[in-house]
Amino acid sequence: MIKLYEKQSYLRECEAVVTDCFTKDGSLYVRLDRTILFPEEGGQYADLGELVYGDNNLVRVLGGELTDKSGSDIIYRVDKEVPLGEVRCILDWDLRYERMQNHSGEHVLTGTIHNEFGYDNVGFHLSDDGPVTLDMNGVLTWEEVMEMERKANEIIYNNLPITDSYPASGELANMSYRSKIEIEGQVRLITIGDKDNPVDVCACCAPHVKTTGEIGIIKVISMVNWKGGVRISMLAGRRALRYINDRFDIIRNVTERLTTSFDNAPGIIDGYKKEIGESKALINKAYVSLAEAVCKFSDKPFIFFDSDCPLSAMKNILSALINITDGYAGVFVGEDGSYRYMIGSKYKDSRIVASLLKEKLDARGGGKIDSIQGQVAACKDDIEKVLAGL
Repeated sequence: MIKLYEKQSYLRECEAVVTDCFTKDGSLYVRLDRTILFPEEGGQYADLGELVYGDNNLVRVLGGELTDKSGSDIIYRVDKEVPLGEVRCILDWDLRYERMQNHSGEHVLTGTIHNEFGYDNVGFHLSDDGPVTLDMNGVLTWEEVMEMERKANEIIYNNLPITDSYPASGELANMSYRSKIEIEGQVRLITIGDKDNPVDVCACCAPHVKTTGEIGIIKVISMVNWKGGVRISMLAGRRALRYINDRFDIIRNVTERLTTSFDNAPGIIDGYKKEIGESKALINKAYVSLAEAVCKFSDKPFIFFDSDCPLSAMKNILSALINITDGYAGVFVGEDGSYRYMIGSKYKDSRIVASLLKEKLDARGGGKIDSIQGQVAACKDDIEKVLAGL
């Protein structure tokens, strides 16, 4: 099979011959004598496209996969049977180009990190419904990643060439290049920048853009610690622009609701957070006083029920009730059929109550001697009956 996508990544259509059409695991597959459709390989999904034959008969190409480690045989999953013979192969170009932007962007960013820190990219995944993830085998701070993002975008602004080559084994042995895996057979290298003084050289099988300028922009959106190193999530090109515009719209919407400017929004939000915190404290204090009063003047055990009590106040209420009784105290928040609860005691084992609620009302939860918490799907009357004998 001739892989046209390796040397002609901008080719959107080609003539091909269907040499085989068969069923595998309940799906239809074809083989072509030549192809512009990249299969699923190296952390990147397969291209999508169409095959057209005869009088404009159209068949959707839903994916492609390698059948052996050498990569010499590719089969493509299709949505209907295709007769053997000539077809026109049409690539979903918009999807391919976005993947090229992101894959080339990943090379630029990981190459920049490698040059600066010596770390290697040991894992890569290019998703269509999420960010590109790259796993570096060394620890970075967020500030360091932001600096690498800045340097990577400088490489984009310089509009450097991106080229591929197939060095002979003897030449390859004397070359310095990055590779996530050991490669058998012919190695394809992607070089960014001048070949005599490249920014990055990496083994790769996927299509790439012709220049770094086509990447447009690289935006790192998150980083987490991962297996002794870090996992970086990034976007490039059109996808990065859509992401930035979506977030910009959210920020603009927030500032409009706050009737303020972008610059003043953080201060106003901090002020609101402080007011909300103070209000929560006052509400919690009021609920504690209410619970104490209800329980002191009730002929029922020290059990407080409420439908609107903030969950954040439950612990404070329980502490207050425990201090005014030698027995058990409890707080139930919710409505008949669904309650969250906390129960505790200074002198008794609260786990006994947890076992009782589970036995009688199929409650879920647990805890320690001094307090338990959980959920119970029961009505108030039934809960009070179970707890009445404590």
